[in-house]
Amino acid sequence: MREGNKWYFFSRKTQSRVTANGYWKALGVDEPVFTSTGDGKKVGMKKHYGFYIGESPAGTKTNWIMQEYSLSESASTSYRSSKRRGNPKIDYSAWVLCRVFESNDDNGSGSGSGAELSCLDEVFLSLDDLEDISLPN
Repeated sequence: MREGNKWYFFSRKTQSRVTANGYWKALGVDEPVFTSTGDGKKVGMKKHYGFYIGESPAGTKTNWIMQEYSLSESASTSYRSSKRRGNPKIDYSAWVLCRVFESNDDNGSGSGSGAELSCLDEVFLSLDDLEDISLPN
């Protein structure tokens, strides 16, 4: 799904984001995601990744960012309780929602190496299992 210059897709949760063209490297600390209602209950986590071309740790940083959203264990457990109502069990904890976008960070730190990805196609080609992804029901 696309919204402006941001792309969204579901993916299986994995430990490694290594691809044939490069890798996604974790940036910073994971951030908790809370409900917008008054109780402010934690419902998940948001992780930030930057895409690097080449092999770790000597890859070249690009301007592509991925934000990965996952449900917390308690949130995914509450959704699984729908099985009791006759619905098939879906393990929501095995899936993440990803948002990919090109950062427009023009802070003058560009290396001028020309290694930046020029289009989103290269990023999606780097996601090995993108064609195998099916959305949860």
